[in-house]
Amino acid sequence: MRVVKTVFTMAVLLVLGTAFSAKADSMLTFTNTQVFYVGPDSTTNPWSLTNSGGDTATYVGMPSTGSPGTLTFNTAGNPGVSLVSNTPSGTTGYYSVQLYGDTSSMIKNGQLATGTYTFNSSSDSFAIGGVPAQTGADPIDYATINVAANGVVTLSSSSLELAMQPTTDAPPAGGAPEIDPATGMSAFTLISGAVLIIRGRRKKLVA
Repeated sequence: MRVVKTVFTMAVLLVLGTAFSAKADSMLTFTNTQVFYVGPDSTTNPWSLTNSGGDTATYVGMPSTGSPGTLTFNTAGNPGVSLVSNTPSGTTGYYSVQLYGDTSSMIKNGQLATGTYTFNSSSDSFAIGGVPAQTGADPIDYATINVAANGVVTLSSSSLELAMQPTTDAPPAGGAPEIDPATGMSAFTLISGAVLIIRGRRKKLVA
């Protein structure tokens, strides 16, 4: 009987562990991430990044101190990557990035994977302050995301570029990943099946 209980416990842990892992590798959300504009002046961000093709921070309506927003990576959603500021459209510090494409390689073990990723969907949009949104339909408007080894993430499209460091400045919302409802249901279905099997074995032993 002790062996049966041990096997059942291991089955439960394996199923739930799989559910947690699937959720951890499907979405990462960073709230209140301080986002900075990258232009020709390196003083507009704490990492001294520059973009010679960019405009001044004041022109695009971004303060040099940055502007908080929510950064989301979703390997199974549309858009796959979104970055939306906490400030409404038309106000200082507003920005909105919506990118569509394959994001499956961007999240590994619940963390952002270092690398450079390119998006070029006609549905992509990249807007900062008073600068009109650019789309991915034009090759010069390819949106590029770079995740550096130091955790700094840059999103760039043509002359527009934003930078942030969500891995240290803003940990994933909610801490440990939650179980996705659909995955959770399948987990409990498997557990129920294990219970029925154990009960069947007990009845045979009693008989």
